[in-house]
Amino acid sequence: MKAAAVAALIAAAIAAFGAGTANAEATWRLEQPAPPAGAAFKVPLGTPDDMQFYAPNEGLLSVEGNATVPAGLFFWNGRDWHQLSTVCGAAGEASRIAWAGPDDFWVITEPSEPRSGAGLGLCHFEDGVIVGSYSTPFQSPEPFRPMDAAACDGPEDCWFGGQLGETPDSGAFHLHWNGSTLSVVYSPQDHAIASMTVDQGEIYESVQLAPGDSYGNESVTNPPLLHTIVTSDPSEVFHPKFPIEASCVDFCSTLPTYGTNASNQAVAPDTLAGLSLSSDWSPSGEGPAAPQLWAVAGPGTTRPPVGQAVAHSVALRYSNEEWTQIVPNLASFEPGEDPTGVAADPGEQAAWVTIRSEDGAAHADLLSATGGGEKWSVSERVALGPQQGVGAHGEAGPIACPSAHECWLATNKGWLFHLTDGAPLASDGDPFFDGQDGVIAYRPPDDGVPEVLPDEAPEDDSLANQQPPPPVVAPTTSTTPGVGEAVKKALVSDVRTRLLKGDVLELTFTLSGRAYVQLVASRHGSVVVRSRRETLRKGVHALKVALNPKRWPTKLDLHATAA
Repeated sequence: MKAAAVAALIAAAIAAFGAGTANAEATWRLEQPAPPAGAAFKVPLGTPDDMQFYAPNEGLLSVEGNATVPAGLFFWNGRDWHQLSTVCGAAGEASRIAWAGPDDFWVITEPSEPRSGAGLGLCHFEDGVIVGSYSTPFQSPEPFRPMDAAACDGPEDCWFGGQLGETPDSGAFHLHWNGSTLSVVYSPQDHAIASMTVDQGEIYESVQLAPGDSYGNESVTNPPLLHTIVTSDPSEVFHPKFPIEASCVDFCSTLPTYGTNASNQAVAPDTLAGLSLSSDWSPSGEGPAAPQLWAVAGPGTTRPPVGQAVAHSVALRYSNEEWTQIVPNLASFEPGEDPTGVAADPGEQAAWVTIRSEDGAAHADLLSATGGGEKWSVSERVALGPQQGVGAHGEAGPIACPSAHECWLATNKGWLFHLTDGAPLASDGDPFFDGQDGVIAYRPPDDGVPEVLPDEAPEDDSLANQQPPPPVVAPTTSTTPGVGEAVKKALVSDVRTRLLKGDVLELTFTLSGRAYVQLVASRHGSVVVRSRRETLRKGVHALKVALNPKRWPTKLDLHATAA
């Protein structure tokens, strides 16, 4: 009886604790990934470049690594972070991540050989492998320019923007992916691109003004800082968002309001840093009913001309088809609080803003509204590290809030802080990101020429004599050597398949030499799953892929190329 009573009390206490945790107020805490193999303690990940989420339990972090942690990408599955890739990751503060779908994303990175440099290459990840690597050699007639921003409105509309072209008045360099082709596009505005994001299916970009820019027919004292990218009209792709509005062209007030300084000097627009953009709209459908887009910037490094002043910090918010300048019109940061990044707080009239500091702590302010949005203020200021009792762990780097009361901040040293109310998240069970097949370490060589694994493999009849057993539409055995026209028959032999646990397909085969190998399963010409592309030695090997019963493959292709 006593044991039963104690057990009941323990169960009640656990239940009460769980309920209280789920409804507790969200707080910031240090949450570092498990230590890498060979390390006794948790370690910093190295300088982070970017952090983006497709869903609350599906996030990516690009880090530059250090002596213990390799550079690359980390994946958040709702329960923990683990290294996803050691290639195509951080590139010296120029790496940018753009989600195109739940299993589809792009990364701005360094180019493949023979050219090197941050932001000069692209990697396309899909279904757990790198399906495309893009860069240009020195002698290219149209070489890639350094890129600093990326955004996708679905798998067939991705944009990457960066610095100005090499010729005067050439506009900002862009790359556009339409689902099959990567094209070079230059914007008509002669300003470099600072940031990109997607809000309600529309791609926004901010520009960085600089001395020497050409303004054309733009206002020199108040040029548009935000553009929308429209692809419906090929003759006019880029449209400035400010001051042009469909409902009021001539009488809309331009944003931002630069104002004057204490000496009544006009502000030089190019002294404002490029606006950092963030939206809480989610392509996964889990976002708020009334999305919000934020644009935040502090003073830049440009010195103003004689007689003009340096720009003050600016925070703009777009919601319900209306732009509002929050800072400095309705709220203000304290002197010396210069914003560097922003993350919209989903479902709230609020945003977390990272603040530049030099004290070794990660500072962030919460800009929020009260009184139905009539009053705005900095409602919370945090110094992550000291306030959690763990000491200084670096200054604020990338920040993201994938859902209400759920945010992440990475410091410039590679430590992660998590804002959470303790409610557990569902673990993302996507086999492409579970890490069970190892870390992605292979990037297809491109030598400056785009290379994409085709969605539809070449026709071949090498397995036509095999009868597929129901319900698997795949060969059960095969003594035919390699599959596919590009594979030498002597390279692959003794190909066999079997089902494991009902929906896991295992394909075994023998290699006569070292080769790059990948299994591709397709359904009526459309790829449904790929194995991780691997470099395998001579001998017997097995590849496994998890199948979706709702998208059962009708064809298997084993791609093997001698290494």
